[in-house]
Amino acid sequence: MKLNKTIFFTLALCCTFEVGSFEIAPFWSDDFVPHVKLTCQNDEEFAYCNQLCGDESECLIEEGFCRDCAGANLALREIFLEVGDLFVRSIYPVSFGAFAKFLKQGDFVTLTSKSIYNFVDYYDSEAVQAQFQQLCNEKDEYPVLFLKVDHYSRLIEKIEYVVCRNLYDDRALVFNLEKPRPFVPLSVKYIIK
Repeated sequence: MKLNKTIFFTLALCCTFEVGSFEIAPFWSDDFVPHVKLTCQNDEEFAYCNQLCGDESECLIEEGFCRDCAGANLALREIFLEVGDLFVRSIYPVSFGAFAKFLKQGDFVTLTSKSIYNFVDYYDSEAVQAQFQQLCNEKDEYPVLFLKVDHYSRLIEKIEYVVCRNLYDDRALVFNLEKPRPFVPLSVKYIIK
């Protein structure tokens, strides 16, 4: 039994450090344009950063916009108030390459508990924070949701990723969101495919 725990811990540790050595932070520029700052930290990531923006160590990626984000629509309401109760993240992180490809397409918006799109509760409220934090195993203070937006209609298609901060080395880990838990309101079903 002790050997199994040791092997599991060793595998988990290897996977965590191999995938999660980059940092990511959404922010708004001085001219009120949303961006994501991606900081690359190893050789594999340097190549992806170079492809994304021509800089090996840091990229500023402009977010897209969504037509259905400005307002208290039902899908956003459920994300801000129930995302942690309705969805679970994948067990293993996604590859940096898959995430970089998604970012390069530019058809995404990010949501955190501090999002300006939160019209359903107070800015950075404890209730919204708690829902987002349920998606990460560690108690990451501000998990980031990446929502895929349709290129033409600019409507939210689905929640693509959740980025959780690894509290041991303060690096980002990216996860898919898995199928909803048993009870799912109809308005949320179209977000996760």
